[in-house]
Amino acid sequence: MDTIKQVTERAKDVVKNMAGTEGQATKKIERVTAAIPSATWLILAGGAVVGSLVLRLAGKKSASTFVGEWVPTILMLGLYNKLVKVMGSERREGIGTSPS
Repeated sequence: MDTIKQVTERAKDVVKNMAGTEGQATKKIERVTAAIPSATWLILAGGAVVGSLVLRLAGKKSASTFVGEWVPTILMLGLYNKLVKVMGSERREGIGTSPS
């Protein structure tokens, strides 16, 4: 049986080996999302709020609820966009960082 210390050491080795590897798909997604301005996500979320309100006023309660539920998802995508810009792989690789 492995002791807790041995399991911990193995886990650390696995994490260390994974630290430098990142999938090509993830890098491509980060490049694409980093190119989208942050204000875009706020505008889309605001549009979903307005769309939901219009649908509610038109008496389409179910559609209004559906569109209204897009708002937190859009805002989370905007948060991801911001995190990618600040802390994503492009920062580690020197892409998109301003020269000092």
